[in-house]
Amino acid sequence: MVVRAVLFGFFALASACGFDTAGDRASSGTHDAATDGDASTPGTPDGSPPGTPDGAPDGVDAAGPILEVLVDEFTVPATGEKVESDATLDAGTTYRIVVSGVVVVSSSGGGWSSDADWFWKDSEPNSVFEGQTGDPPIDVGVAIDDGDVAAPKTPDWGNPRADHTYDTDWPGEDKTIEVQFHEGNYDNNAGEFTIEIYGPAL
Repeated sequence: MVVRAVLFGFFALASACGFDTAGDRASSGTHDAATDGDASTPGTPDGSPPGTPDGAPDGVDAAGPILEVLVDEFTVPATGEKVESDATLDAGTTYRIVVSGVVVVSSSGGGWSSDADWFWKDSEPNSVFEGQTGDPPIDVGVAIDDGDVAAPKTPDWGNPRADHTYDTDWPGEDKTIEVQFHEGNYDNNAGEFTIEIYGPAL
């Protein structure tokens, strides 16, 4: 098996193990709160009364994103089954989907594990790989509304994270979403991922 490798920002050569190296992806699936600042008194930007920073309406924090609520939560197994959300995602609304967890993708060769977008040999946890070459090549990880287990999957969750938790914005289309773990051999997999869907607070 030939895979592309990333060593958390450094290139790692592992040809002795049959691996080809490749760079990490520039995009990031992490969700960082926006930060605004001014010279006004803390807690009362622009002199507005407490609780209404910058004159923002209720439910909106001018120093961060619109408040959100959890609208659905479910698990997705590492064994390839497709799981549908209970919640219908409304058209015209952007949701934030969070995926977390680590699963077993092979117990042979010292063992291999994977999170939602990267996999690694358990004995070398700092050297992470993104995809498997083959026919077809496979972009390993959790996919949304993408039943084609081949590279590239949708979405791209971003760069490796030590906490193995990723998120992405997702547009509602007046339907549920379908989530599946993509990998080349489901027979030796175990474990599951947790999926959380957040929507804007009413």
